[in-house]
Amino acid sequence: MDYKQIIDNFEKYMLTNTKLMSRSSNLYKRIIKNFLLYVTKKNRSLSFNIDDVNQFINIKTTGSKRGFNTKYALKCFLISIGKNDWIYKLKPLKNKPRKKEFPYFDRIVMHKIIKGLKNPYNGIALIQSKTGARFTEAATIKIQDIFFNLHEKFIYIQIGEYAKGMKKRRLIMNKKYEAHLRRLMGNNRFGFLFLDNKYDSMNQEVISKKCELMLKYYNRDLNKIGEMQNIVGLSSHYIRHHYADTFLLQPGANIDKLKFLLGHSKIDTTKDYVSKDIQDKYVEHYLERDDVDI
Repeated sequence: MDYKQIIDNFEKYMLTNTKLMSRSSNLYKRIIKNFLLYVTKKNRSLSFNIDDVNQFINIKTTGSKRGFNTKYALKCFLISIGKNDWIYKLKPLKNKPRKKEFPYFDRIVMHKIIKGLKNPYNGIALIQSKTGARFTEAATIKIQDIFFNLHEKFIYIQIGEYAKGMKKRRLIMNKKYEAHLRRLMGNNRFGFLFLDNKYDSMNQEVISKKCELMLKYYNRDLNKIGEMQNIVGLSSHYIRHHYADTFLLQPGANIDKLKFLLGHSKIDTTKDYVSKDIQDKYVEHYLERDDVDI
């Protein structure tokens, strides 16, 4: 196989066998392209063996690098080229994944964070903090997919094409934020809410690359604002954790409802989104209820 065939097979495998967002798929594709460049320079051809694969992993795990994305990409790549037996010979990674902590901060702090951001990031942060949307889901909302009149208390926002795994679902936002959304829409009735009109006619790959660049600057700005609020590592993903904590403090909230709203397929993933502080408060609130007698 030539280079193009190898990459095409890898892309087909990822599209068929995984439910990754395009941003993640593009990351893994870059890793494989870098690997092929590495073996071409080393062996002067696209031929390689398991030792070459493990040497590449070794390079990608030097110092503090953990290499989990690299190893996952290579596993998928080896399967895509029919080398399934090689995945059991891959070099083990030296470190376990870090489990990040996302301490709770309240809605007053979240409001300050939103005010500190510039357009379009302040609007994206608002939607993330009020719906639990992932960054790409919020950044690629289309105006024609926002429905103000389906419910007297809620705004429904349909997402799917750029949702994780391209799973269609609805974001639910309180009706009190209607004026904020209408200001973001301006006089437009179609097209992306946050992306320029030129992206209306562009393909998914171009839009995904634009979102990757936007996310980089968004996280940079969030991190700076977070430092001013004494929040370490504030990011787009952190805002999803903030939404999870805030939701569970509401009357009648539970982890199953939160799982649905965050778009998770596994309840264990949802549990990891809730900070230790809020887990304790959630249990306390439950035990204090009049209908609980233990």
